[in-house]
Amino acid sequence: MGDLYGRNMDFVLEVCLKYLKGKDRVQNAVIQILRISQLF
Repeated sequence: MGDLYGRNMDFVLEVCLKYLKGKDRVQNAVIQILRISQLF
């Protein structure tokens, strides 16, 4: 039971990290778009 729970926690953390990385990428893209739009 504890092993299964531990494995699930690892999976949840992995998903959270992937989500956060994706969020960072979206945020960076938005920042880039804002910078580009400020040039014009």
